[in-house]
Amino acid sequence: MGECFSFNGMSGCKGNRFVVACFLLVFLFIYTSSASAVIQHSGVIAASDTWDNTDTHLVTGDVSIPVNVTLTISQATLVQFQALSDSTNLGVNPTVSELIVDGGTLVIDGAAGNPVTLTSTGTGAGDWQGIRVINGGQLTVRYANIEYAITGIDYQHSSAITSTLTVEDSSFSNLSQHGVYLNSTGGAQTTVSILRNGFSNLGERGIELRSTGSSTTLLQGTLADNTIATTGKSSVYLYNVSGQQNLSLNNNLLHTIGSGSSTSPDFAGVRIECISTGSNLPSYTLVGNEIHSAASQGVYLYTSQSTTDVVLNTNHIHGNSDKGFYQYSYRGDVDVTLMNNEINTNGGRGLEILDANTPQAIHLVAVHNSIHDNSEEGLYLDTRNTVYANFNNLYNNDVTNGYAIYNNDSGAVDARYNWWGTTLTAEINASANPKNLSGLFDAFDDISKGTVDYGKHLGAQQAEPLSTAPTSWVKSPADGTVIKASSYMIEGSATSLEPIVRVEVSTDGGTSWNTATGKAQWSYAWTIPADGSYQIQSRVVTANSTAVSYTHLRSHE
Repeated sequence: MGECFSFNGMSGCKGNRFVVACFLLVFLFIYTSSASAVIQHSGVIAASDTWDNTDTHLVTGDVSIPVNVTLTISQATLVQFQALSDSTNLGVNPTVSELIVDGGTLVIDGAAGNPVTLTSTGTGAGDWQGIRVINGGQLTVRYANIEYAITGIDYQHSSAITSTLTVEDSSFSNLSQHGVYLNSTGGAQTTVSILRNGFSNLGERGIELRSTGSSTTLLQGTLADNTIATTGKSSVYLYNVSGQQNLSLNNNLLHTIGSGSSTSPDFAGVRIECISTGSNLPSYTLVGNEIHSAASQGVYLYTSQSTTDVVLNTNHIHGNSDKGFYQYSYRGDVDVTLMNNEINTNGGRGLEILDANTPQAIHLVAVHNSIHDNSEEGLYLDTRNTVYANFNNLYNNDVTNGYAIYNNDSGAVDARYNWWGTTLTAEINASANPKNLSGLFDAFDDISKGTVDYGKHLGAQQAEPLSTAPTSWVKSPADGTVIKASSYMIEGSATSLEPIVRVEVSTDGGTSWNTATGKAQWSYAWTIPADGSYQIQSRVVTANSTAVSYTHLRSHE
């Protein structure tokens, strides 16, 4: 058997020495190979490369990715930037390091549960510059944690190139400026997909998207399912001069914006500015967002010499220090549609529009919203255009004067079929109408102002939260109306969470259908074929081409 021995708790015999030696060798190999090296990076990457989690990556100076080079950072990789240091003394900021995509491609390819982390060796916001994309560079970010930088992503495109910025399932925290900043100019065609990200503790804005300098500049895409909290300025800022923007904001949670109380748009939850867009038609769609605790407005919209289309659908805008929704327009032609929104408990007006010049620019349709318990007026309207505000719940607004609607210009307000709350409803029912009501400011109070038609008011509050099912109502003619004419303009309102393709009208009880003009506010020019009784119905056709059978009947002779 040979001589036996023991050493440090292990025992064996001389005949087994080879086995013991092999065990020690394997143990030492495993232990050595598990150690992680620190690899330092700075300068220009000469060939495509992958940084993985085998090592820790330390950036000591600016790293640049040139044309035809791709850097991939794989899941669970840690990339640290030397705090407040730049060994190259180059880049946009020579005092801190940055990752520059200079015509090349950067792919940050984390995974759920194994994100890529880009951070500082310290713990101060602004310790490193961030990721900067220039000269046609391409960037895709998935499952990354980006922290302690100045700006997480600074994306600059200034020529007629086509690119896509993808930022998904990532977090941006403890940044001294912005989470994502994009500036598209000079005819650049840029698509953004910013989905399911978290932004917190930012010195300025969560997301700022700008397009400027050329009528051919296009910025389009979607910001959806993001949470943006605790920002020094607006959660989202969309700025467009001369170019074309088509952007959707869907199901985002935006809160704790700025501090204190202010009327400055710098501290609005969503800030949109469209200026001098010429023949372009920028469009903005906000659906399913919750916006609260902004130091100023929930949503701020400014247009100047611009034709713009804005839709707010099924948003909850509440608890902001100033107005829920504010629009200021100087010339141009702006269509604003609000449907199925809840705007409540804001420190100022629920909704305010201000048309600042001639010709008047704003065309407002507010259908099936709940606007209540705001500290000032529910709707404050300063336009000479007709405003359509129908099938809304408007109650408990304006703690000082109790105004549901304040009409401050000569434009008429079609405010039929609203629920006005118990107090104003009782006042309406107390005597013959129309008359001067305490909760409405219009021509009864100042002859220079337009009228507010509150006829056919709802007898009960619509159930909240409001239904988002596709629905169309016939507003006129009213039930039982006798029409002594050969033609009549049928009017109505419609809402749907799904985009409305068209509204259809039937004047023969549903046997045949005709397409109306308009959507949320619609009309149909009816040629009456002969004397008799008619049943008028309307229905909505949504984007999935389903004709909804939910209709409202009107009987007429």
